[in-house]
Amino acid sequence: MELSQLINNATDLPKIPEVVQKLLDSFNSSESDADSIAEQLSQDQSLTAKVLRMANSSHFGGARKIGSVNDAVVFLGLNSLRTLVLASGIASSFKAPEHIDIKQFWRDSFAMAGACRWACQFSQRELDRELAFTCGMMHNVGTILISILCPDEALEIHQLVNQGANREDLEHSRLGFTSVEAGAELAERWRFPPVMGEALRHQYKPESGDSEYAAILHIAHYVVAIHAAEDKESMMANFPSSIAESIDIDLVAMLGDVDNACGEGFDDLFA
Repeated sequence: MELSQLINNATDLPKIPEVVQKLLDSFNSSESDADSIAEQLSQDQSLTAKVLRMANSSHFGGARKIGSVNDAVVFLGLNSLRTLVLASGIASSFKAPEHIDIKQFWRDSFAMAGACRWACQFSQRELDRELAFTCGMMHNVGTILISILCPDEALEIHQLVNQGANREDLEHSRLGFTSVEAGAELAERWRFPPVMGEALRHQYKPESGDSEYAAILHIAHYVVAIHAAEDKESMMANFPSSIAESIDIDLVAMLGDVDNACGEGFDDLFA
């Protein structure tokens, strides 16, 4: 199958709200400000409500009540608010395939996003933590896209993966492309900054590209696995140290703080 042709012929591709598209376009713009974001948000009341629920989650808002977009700007800052708008809008754009628990899918995605955002602080490079968060949130959307484009094949692959099979191998064999490639293609169609598409495409093999954010994604996969593992010592022993060092990460500081890595508090996104 040809991925680009499948996408071109699809009639039910996920579409992101206009305000989210404008925010995606603003990643490389110096003209984006709090007033313009608030004005754009006012055009989508459902999205505004979701953003405020997330802003009041334990991960962002904590004990302080955030009652308006302007409050969110003051308390969170412009970059974090923009991330919440992107997260809310993108998550609401995907309809759940029958075989995917969409709530768990996004919980897992936000755990990855939190780990990506957290990992940036340990690099000596000037990495954009909010861009990293968005990469983490989008890292696995290709699996949903494949379910939309090739529902029968996706279900078969999903069932075999649940039995322990390797997803990438199955996707290559049956489809001729992978969910990682599908996610990167969707990022391009949505006009994400090119650095995001590159990060998604190379997240499992960051050494094959030249993307700092692919390295962050790769590291985040291990961090999330450490949180979920019963045998944390084994996971720590196999940590991709060389990838971390390639983007000037302080390994001692990072691994010493690994318990604080993953984001929480996003269940209100699905209310």
